Amino acid sequence: MPSRRAVIAGLSATGVAALAGCNGVTRRDTTTTPPRSTSNGSTPSTGTSSSPSSSSSTSSVPPPSPSAGQFEASLVRPATADHPARVAATLSNVGDAPFTVTGDYGLPFTASNVQQVDGGGSIYLFPASKPATTYVSLQDAANGGPKGTTTREKGCWRLHGSVATAAIALFHTIQPGDSLQVAYDVFVYGDGPCPANGRYRTSDDVTVHGGTHDAGESAQWHYGVTITFSGGDVSAVTASDVTGQGGGT
Repeated sequence: MPSRRAVIAGLSATGVAALAGCNGVTRRDTTTTPPRSTSNGSTPSTGTSSSPSSSSSTSSVPPPSPSAGQFEASLVRPATADHPARVAATLSNVGDAPFTVTGDYGLPFTASNVQQVDGGGSIYLFPASKPATTYVSLQDAANGGPKGTTTREKGCWRLHGSVATAAIALFHTIQPGDSLQVAYDVFVYGDGPCPANGRYRTSDDVTVHGGTHDAGESAQWHYGVTITFSGGDVSAVTASDVTGQGGGT
């Protein structure tokens, strides 16, 4: 597991292309390429990017091999009468050169509606850490106002209202030995049944560039999280290995 020092808890805000309309429990995929900002190592910095410069010194940097990335998932806390269960996903750079990862609002792992592997149930992951909380809001389903609620009722924690997400793209440079983490609280959406025992799985794809910003050559990485329920609560959280393209160090 990465050290407390190594985990970069925050990252500089990116530009926001648009605020999506209320979209229930369905994740809204980014379809535009808005301005983005970057954070290099542990020293945050901001900026914008429209398209990589062909004269950039990093344009020839090859994308890193998936073996340079280590993806982990963990249970931060179980559910209690005071708060829902919380899980975290962490992407670490275990290689010897920096790489830049690009993705949606939950970078390094964006997730929302998670389906049961061997059944028809589902759970909902709502962001619990910045910067993801900056770009996701819970609104009243009827009029779009800020009246959504999270409550413990009928045996489990529930999220009521509709979820609006900003159509953005984030990129973040992870130095060797450093990590990037996002946390989510675990809910049932609306009045659905409480989670049945079993496994709930979701995955995400990110773009990875070699070097310290996104002008290097790119590759696609893929990884996922499995959340196991037992006795009415989250009992285990596991991550898959990083797979995909890339051949640099």
